[in-house]
Amino acid sequence: MSKIDVGFLKGDSDNLPRVDSEMVNEFYVTNMQFLSAEVRNVKTQRSTKVSYGDNAVGYVQLKREGDVCTVKGKLTPEHKIHKKGYNVCAVINEKEQEVISCTCLGCPASEGGCKHGVAFLLWLHRRSEEPSVTSTVDMSLMALLKKDVPPLKPRDPTFVEEVLAMKDCEGVLFKFHKKQKYEDVSIHHLFIKYMKQNSGNPSVEDFLLSAVQTMTDPLCVEAENSTKNQSESKDWFELRFGRITASIVYEAAKCKTLSGALTEKILGAAQPIETKAIMRGKS
Repeated sequence: MSKIDVGFLKGDSDNLPRVDSEMVNEFYVTNMQFLSAEVRNVKTQRSTKVSYGDNAVGYVQLKREGDVCTVKGKLTPEHKIHKKGYNVCAVINEKEQEVISCTCLGCPASEGGCKHGVAFLLWLHRRSEEPSVTSTVDMSLMALLKKDVPPLKPRDPTFVEEVLAMKDCEGVLFKFHKKQKYEDVSIHHLFIKYMKQNSGNPSVEDFLLSAVQTMTDPLCVEAENSTKNQSESKDWFELRFGRITASIVYEAAKCKTLSGALTEKILGAAQPIETKAIMRGKS
């Protein structure tokens, strides 16, 4: 692990110097080191990207002497990640907002400018563009958000009816207002319907009795045929919601916890881990 040089501090988002786009542009336009063919190729352009720079830069340290800030870092070689990193150093005049130099130490191409110096300077630029974690919100905007805004009233009262009259509509509004095809065999909808009718004194026995009276054999057979393809059927997801399926019936019978991983699995709040056996069953 690299040690911090004498007089330097560990670099972080709070103490790094600001490097804006104008400073970067001015440095590369006026610096003869970065006008060679080495820094005009595809590799150099790739080094400016986030996918390389953010993962390659590490062990950043800095030192301020008056208006000048010296920033050092290590840059991992692009295709030799286990090799020793390149030492890169950028010198910035914070008062004049000027990049004085950005050099890569130990790189054969450093005399004429190299991609490692480009990646490091662009990394400093991206860190400068990030918003501060303690940035304040415009108070005028906060005051506007706190105002009581009256609910919007639809101009045309027939709007909902027109949406529901559409045949191929699958929007949220359509699903909320329109009666679904297998609503009478869905545990989710059956429970909502039961609670509306028996909100005072609900019980499991009354709910099961109500469900048996609502669910018909022909509709159950139709729902079974519609969901044979499982995840390829939209109805399959609706009919599984809130239902104890065969794969978890043993776990549910032994469970003594009202709220936990099993409950989340039944209600769809937890995504099951897809094992090799599950993937094989889907294929």
